[in-house]
Amino acid sequence: MCIAEPLAIGFDVPMRVGAGMNPYAVLDFIAGLVYALDTFCVNFLEAKIITCRSTGRRKLITTPALIHVIYVVDGTFAQDVIVCVPFVVQLIASVRRASTTSERFTRILRLLRVGKFIGASLTMPEILFMKVFRATPLVVFMSQTILAFLLLVHCVACVYILVAIKEGLENSWVAQIDLEVASDTKLYIGALYFATATITTVGFGDVSAGATAVERITVSIGMVMGACFYAYLVGSMASSIENLSLKISRQRKSRVRLTRVHAFLDRLHAPRITRAHVMSYVSEVEVRKTCLRENEEIMISLPTDLREAMTLHMLSPSIRKIFGPMSNGTCARIASVFDIVVVDPGEEIEAGFFYIVTEGVIAVSHLDGHRLSAVLTGASTDASAAYLSYFGLDVLISAERRADIRASSLTVCELWRASENGVRTLLTNHPSVPQFMLENLRAVQEDDFADLLQRRVETLETFVTSLRRRP
Repeated sequence: MCIAEPLAIGFDVPMRVGAGMNPYAVLDFIAGLVYALDTFCVNFLEAKIITCRSTGRRKLITTPALIHVIYVVDGTFAQDVIVCVPFVVQLIASVRRASTTSERFTRILRLLRVGKFIGASLTMPEILFMKVFRATPLVVFMSQTILAFLLLVHCVACVYILVAIKEGLENSWVAQIDLEVASDTKLYIGALYFATATITTVGFGDVSAGATAVERITVSIGMVMGACFYAYLVGSMASSIENLSLKISRQRKSRVRLTRVHAFLDRLHAPRITRAHVMSYVSEVEVRKTCLRENEEIMISLPTDLREAMTLHMLSPSIRKIFGPMSNGTCARIASVFDIVVVDPGEEIEAGFFYIVTEGVIAVSHLDGHRLSAVLTGASTDASAAYLSYFGLDVLISAERRADIRASSLTVCELWRASENGVRTLLTNHPSVPQFMLENLRAVQEDDFADLLQRRVETLETFVTSLRRRP
């Protein structure tokens, strides 16, 4: 409709539907009917996503009553109703068997639909296009910019045609290129040429604004729009090139680092197997870091319902490994108290939380530097190694009884964090969970982490005992 509606306005196509109607009137009627059904039927049934203005959190709304309120009060209902005005006008014109110029000009209201797609999320076909053709963000931006420019030229050309018809072809730019008696196709091509010349502000050459004031004002507005579009284009291109430059810079740094590691291994005559392991680790660090950061960013941006569903999907294997067999409902309730956190190598992990590690290596040590444990997860799916998949059990006991330990990341890590109150409530409501964890710890035969195991057993025994004392 971004192409058809400006053409209909420019050539002042009749709106009447009935005997002797213009073929375009049928397309006009179908478009109006689709917009009306979309406004008064589909949008009242379609789920909505709301965003909290203070926190930026989003939630998917599927309750019909709430959908109606959100669409009418905070949605685009008023804009969609305005878009339906040309359809009502067309019905009235069809009954009267005539339409005025003002009535036909109401078609311009349908262009408000374009505003709904500005800043909209990518659709599945667009995402599929980017995957199939391996289109980079810069290529996508350039394609969108070209399409926006063509649409602007098309709309301005249609406006020039409308002004020329209303003001008289003999006194307009049309007379300068001898198109007064030309077909609509030739007139449109001439208008495209004239619109491109004015928008790009490169001069007029063999065609310029006519003698009428309306046409000169219209052409001046077209040149101002072209100047604004050019400024937008330059700014956007500069931003895109800067982002591309940062990406190239990161790739260059990665190649330099790999070269330095190669030289380091050559100087020390490292064994072939060790060399392969070192190079594999170094080459995957940046890739893993980028991937995990993207996971965190996407999870935070999801609506609450979808984020909880993805959390359950990503965390359920670890939950069942650590907390024992359980129903899907119980697993979902446990997963709901966790949030994803990604930390870079060498960072100290914030205390006062319970953590599940799904990627990376975490070192847990006493504050005096004595190593207590190294928690390795993400690579092991063995249930017997579940005690190496979490840390932070001290949140279950009072602060004065907690050990003076520190956790830090040895590699880039993906953690799932639950607050002290969340873990306490969780284990209190499901007393079988701490009992299962306690039995698992007692069954572990591990000399290297004996201190860690003993500390966790004491913590869980204290917590289980406190649960039994409750009425």
